[in-house]
Amino acid sequence: MKRTNMNNTQTIKSAKPFKPRQQGHLDCLCGIYTLVNAVTYLREIRGWKHQSQLMAKILEHMKAKGMTPMIERLTHEGTRLDEIASALKYIISPNYDIKRAKPYHHNPDTTLEHFLRHCQGFLEQKPENKAIILIGIGGYHDHWTLIYCITETRLLLQDSSQLKYLGKQYCCLPSDEQQKTHILYPTHTYFLWVD
Repeated sequence: MKRTNMNNTQTIKSAKPFKPRQQGHLDCLCGIYTLVNAVTYLREIRGWKHQSQLMAKILEHMKAKGMTPMIERLTHEGTRLDEIASALKYIISPNYDIKRAKPYHHNPDTTLEHFLRHCQGFLEQKPENKAIILIGIGGYHDHWTLIYCITETRLLLQDSSQLKYLGKQYCCLPSDEQQKTHILYPTHTYFLWVD
């Protein structure tokens, strides 16, 4: 940004009011950020350099596997479940010794209450900062995020879009008769942990 000196006699133009777009609003990289944030949370990988190198490794892996081209990923496709699975299997688990389980992969028939109780039990059985849940959500947000804690009323998030929590009362599963603001996808859920 270039700065210029203004003398007191110049008039400043008023800007037409509008809501400017922020970084991340026009790209669909939440899945990639979620993977980087999961490693950062579980393995305390700090610093922009290490995190950007991990992001580059994930994107290079996806390109080598012939997955979604970058321009499509940036503009409207986002990150698919099979791409998340591949990055976890070939990049994250072997390089960072992060364990993974996908308990609802072949068992999508569950209730919201059972699903959340199972997720909460998983998080509570591990020491603090040693477990996190990567989940795909729909509804108001078409998004990948991380759940680090479940309380009586909320799902607490570590999120690339600065979401802090989802209220349980506004959540449902895709199979629920009454659809709500946030659709949680058990089939798009990974339990991640370190020993």
